Amino acid sequence: GSNDFEDIMEHLSHYQRSHVLLERWDIEGAQRELREAISIDGNDADALALLGAIAAFKNKPDRAAHLFQQALAVDPTCISALCHEGHLFECHHNNVHEAEARYRSACSLSPSSFAPHAALASLLHYRLSDPEAAIQSYRQAIAILPTDVTMRVDAAKLFLAQGKATSAYDLLAPALRLHPSHAPLLRTAAHARWQGSQDKEGSLQLLERALALDPQDPAAMCDMALLLALANGQYEASEGLYQRAMAAAPDDPVPPREYGMMLKRQGGRVEEAVGLLQKALALCPSDSSSLARYADLLQEGQKYEEADECYARALDETPNNADILSRYALMLAGRMMREEDSPARTMVLQRRSGELLERAVAVRPSGGVLQYNLAAHYDRVQHDYDKARDHYQLAVRCDNPLPDAYFRLGYVLQYHLRDYGEAEAAYQGCLLAQPLHLEAMANYGLLLCNPLKRYHSSRRVLGRVLELAPDHEDARLGLKFLQLLDNAQRRQATEEPTSE
Repeated sequence: GSNDFEDIMEHLSHYQRSHVLLERWDIEGAQRELREAISIDGNDADALALLGAIAAFKNKPDRAAHLFQQALAVDPTCISALCHEGHLFECHHNNVHEAEARYRSACSLSPSSFAPHAALASLLHYRLSDPEAAIQSYRQAIAILPTDVTMRVDAAKLFLAQGKATSAYDLLAPALRLHPSHAPLLRTAAHARWQGSQDKEGSLQLLERALALDPQDPAAMCDMALLLALANGQYEASEGLYQRAMAAAPDDPVPPREYGMMLKRQGGRVEEAVGLLQKALALCPSDSSSLARYADLLQEGQKYEEADECYARALDETPNNADILSRYALMLAGRMMREEDSPARTMVLQRRSGELLERAVAVRPSGGVLQYNLAAHYDRVQHDYDKARDHYQLAVRCDNPLPDAYFRLGYVLQYHLRDYGEAEAAYQGCLLAQPLHLEAMANYGLLLCNPLKRYHSSRRVLGRVLELAPDHEDARLGLKFLQLLDNAQRRQATEEPTSE
């Protein structure tokens, strides 16, 4: 009847006004409008979910949870209620697995909805440290809403963390054309451009544009300072920017942390670097990046017990941070080489180092350096050459593989597994990536000599090594063997019996 129609129109009017008021940040007004709407029709799941989101924003998680449950009782497929309840679990209860379950339910119920895919991508990236799944969710969110800049920037940061700078920049390029004045986009694009192609000028131009938008932006100042130091060696200008960033954001741990690491890279100013890292930790004792960087400095000072404690605290904050896991493992490995521990203690350090490297690779299987470090552990510590080969192979298949990954793969195949054809291919891969890799050249020359018996090629390769490094012992021995072989063949030719 007409009364029903009027009730529906009044309900919609209150619901629409709540959205207008939320856009103006009039939270109280929006809350009143939603209550009016629900008083007319208590079965509007979206209105109940939005009222629950306001309760969560006002730090009333129990009230919010009750409203979300009401909404889902009315409509179990309500995407808004699932997403807001997921956010409540994530941010108020720190229950990331329940949050993931809600976001995935919403994605499954509405595959073309942007919000659940975006929320899931962010959770997987920043809270669960599952980069492969996060990338998949980012791609789905971007496909639904290609103009969203935040998704592209966050996905690009993840690509950069994986060493995939080209993929990061390709993702950002369309957004740069649409949003030329978006500071986080400009900063992330600058990092991608520098890491991917070492385009110093292009990167500096992007950062200058970001700083022009907000000359007091501490993040932009830190990025510019880092690039000036790394790309141009302009340490004085870099220090000035870090100091400005610290003044602009005195409670932010990032500027002192990054300033301290710049001083460490510069060399000779370790005490100042330590002081800045301590300042960053005083501002935020739970900042995992500051803890890990401080542990790096302690390790260099051979303060292993303190470094061990700092790395452990950093992993308490971010258990699945692949970089921290790897650095912690390498610290333990370095400690094994420097300290005269008992065999039992050494075995404990070996086991812990290997476990940390395995965790790092599980978090980021596409990380070439991580795969290389784990392979080196199996190769040089555990002497498990089958596993070493497998992880060296994974390392060389990653983006921008290390030449040493090819070299060590060839070495293991040549001397331990006796797979000479594959060893040759690995050495060739190394020399393609780094033509003057002396160890790869020398061992390739020895492989060509024995067992491949391609003596002419072996002599040429080993001779080239001695041109570059006249004292290279392996190359000298290889050429000595070839000389002795030639002498033996000549003697054999002259000593052949003649017929009577």
